[in-house]
Amino acid sequence: MVNFGLSAAKALEDGKIDGFWANGMGTEVAVRRGVGAVVLDVRRGDGPKPCFDYTMSSLAATDRLIEQSPETASAAIRAIVKTQAALKEDVSRAAAVDASSFRRRKRS
Repeated sequence: MVNFGLSAAKALEDGKIDGFWANGMGTEVAVRRGVGAVVLDVRRGDGPKPCFDYTMSSLAATDRLIEQSPETASAAIRAIVKTQAALKEDVSRAAAVDASSFRRRKRS
């Protein structure tokens, strides 16, 4: 199993990404390694109050990626919009995807 926050902190350290939205563990690792900084912490009251309960992953892209590969950026946005719409229509799909992902990881 891979922890997103820890993987994102490592990718940030390696210069593969410019930033990430993560849980406390990934954030703390990036900050302690000196490669990251907390820009927004809804747990401290930053941002709108409803964000406190927001734990869903998000997508970030550099301006360079958007400028050099607008078709890739557009495809990513379309994929997220379609995924969110499908989950809104039937939230149980999330459990089905997780179970399928777990089975694939177990076989590897």
